[in-house]
Formats: sequence, C-alpha cells, structure tokens
Amino acid sequence: MLIDQRPIKVYFGTNIFDGCMNVILDFCGLASIFGSPAMIGPWWYMGAAVIYIVLTPFLVRHKKHLWIIFAATGVMFRLFKLDFLGGTNPYSFLCAFQIGMIAVHYNIVNICINLKGKFGLFMTGVISLWIGYRLYTYLPYGKYWELCWAFFPLVVLIFSVRYIINLPLAGNILYFLGKHSYFMFLTHSFIQWVYLREFVYNRNCFVSFAILLLISLGVAMVCEWLESILRFRKIVDRIVGLINQKCMSVICMQYYGIEREKMQNEN
Repeated sequence: MLIDQRPIKVYFGTNIFDGCMNVILDFCGLASIFGSPAMIGPWWYMGAAVIYIVLTPFLVRHKKHLWIIFAATGVMFRLFKLDFLGGTNPYSFLCAFQIGMIAVHYNIVNICINLKGKFGLFMTGVISLWIGYRLYTYLPYGKYWELCWAFFPLVVLIFSVRYIINLPLAGNILYFLGKHSYFMFLTHSFIQWVYLREFVYNRNCFVSFAILLLISLGVAMVCEWLESILRFRKIVDRIVGLINQKCMSVICMQYYGIEREKMQNEN
C-alpha cells in the first residue's frame, strides 16, 4: 500500500462493494476458487490449501482406497479432457496431494530411508533422479502430470531425506531456509514479477536465482520481525483457541443432548 497503492489497484477496479468482496475472498484464500482478483499470482495456492483441508477428512476416512481415488482422479480429469490445468489452478495438484496422503499412509518415505545398503541404494537413487528428471523435461507438458508432479517429487523427497539433509553444511543451510520459507514463498513473487523483474532477470539463470533468493530471504526476515513486534501469531493463536473452545462446547452439548434423549427414550 505504501509503495504504489497496489491493494486499491487490484481489488477496487470496479466499485467499493466488489472491492470489499475481493478483499474478503483473497483474505480467506478463496480468490482462485471464485476467480476474483488476488494481490499476487502465487496466492492461488491458498485456494488449493482450502480444497486440501476440505478433502483431508474424506481421504483419511477412505485411506484404504487411496490408490483407487488417485486413479479415479486421473481418469476423471482425462474423461472431461482437463489434463493438467496449469500451475495456477487450485485443482492442478490434486494428484500430488493424494500421493502425499498415500506416502504417509504406507510410511513410504521412512521405509525407503531405512533400507539397508549404501552404494547400491545411492546409485539407485541417483539413477531414479536422472530418469525422473529426463521424463519431467521431455514428456509432453500436461499429459503425464501424475509422473511429473507426484511420483518424481516423491523420489526427490526420499533422496533428499536419505542423503542430503544430514550433511553438516547442506543440512544447516536447508534448515535455515526452511525456517524462513513461509514468508519467502508469500513475498518472492512481488520481487520476481512486480517490482524488481528487470533487476532480477537481466542476468544468467543462476545469478537471477541467487539474487531472488537473497532478496526474498531478507524481506522474509523483516516480515518475521514485524510479526513478532505486532504479536500477530499470538493473536491468531488466541482466536483459534477461542474457536476450538466454542466448537468443543457445541460438540459436547450435542453429544450430551443425544445421550440424554437416548436415556429418556429408554426410560
């Protein structure tokens, strides 16, 4: 708002009422679901997060049939000729989300990292990474998204957990970046596409990536500092606690009401 009044430009392009609705939808993470304006492109992911939160109880309840649901999702997308919907669609990564649920249910990551063997397993991991990357690069984009966006990332995750994060220097660097990754993700697109696009991209690929990473890290640390001063996290935790307390009260009242009705019927 201080730099160029971006919120007004993005949300209030038509009238005040529509602008207020756009603010509410984006604040609730629903902009990409309803197709309303969002402050920045990558915030489409909040719509995906809402969808995942809604789907999680259903998938947990039917965890024995996760593979069937995963296959049905792929068939449904192709049946309606949707294929891969694109990197900014909240439904695009349902396959990746479901593979994550499958990996958790069958404890795939822990099983793989605890397998005994050194050189043979390491070479298997390297070859799997190479094959996965080549397929990811050369397969028609949008045709085999289960492989590119679900299975290949799972291979990368397993290899990283087994061989990379335990390295003294690499592990510490990744831990440090991971600690600040939340705000880096939320803010990097302002730098990448809005305010410093020419500065970031007028260099070779590696330098551009390094510049974007360092600036995003600096902005993230400033945001975390402001968050601590404003006690934002404590306020949010208190609100969530009150909501949970209210929900538990309602659930308990309903439960005791049902039990009381049963007792009265029995009597």
